[in-house]
Amino acid sequence: DLSPCPNIGDEFKLIKKAFNKKILVCHPDKGGDAVTFRQVRSSFEVLRELFEKHKVVSFASTASEYTQASFLSADRKFASQKTPSYSYFAEAAEEPVPSYRVEIAKSKRSKCDKKKYCKRGDKNLPDNEQTETGIEMGEIRIGSLDEQAGTYSRWVHLACWRVPSKIWLGL
Repeated sequence: DLSPCPNIGDEFKLIKKAFNKKILVCHPDKGGDAVTFRQVRSSFEVLRELFEKHKVVSFASTASEYTQASFLSADRKFASQKTPSYSYFAEAAEEPVPSYRVEIAKSKRSKCDKKKYCKRGDKNLPDNEQTETGIEMGEIRIGSLDEQAGTYSRWVHLACWRVPSKIWLGL
């Protein structure tokens, strides 16, 4: 599901993550079908080309577009090539993803996740009445990676962010 992604870059990251999982399952070295493997690889290459050449604004909104000619071309290309080893794809799947993301807020829709401790919140309210404080457009915000979804969430103001000990220790 690409709907929670705010931009095409995040959509492509989710597609790439799904590809890396699927390609390992259907790899011929691990008992998968060679034709299925080639089709999965060809499909991903078509999507990668669309992304890298900026041919689409969003994969989610253009999911029904016709790409069969591109797919058949990629499929013919991979049919004539030697299949890369399983370890090649396993290493690609282990590519590290940053645990945190620092960016400028693109809209006013984000809410600071540190309700009780938000530096911008109303200090006169009791703890049980604290509400989320909005992150203004153009402000620096920091989000943490939700590994299940593959997206960043739990956004906080820069002033509200508590630097994790792993970062303090330089790990």
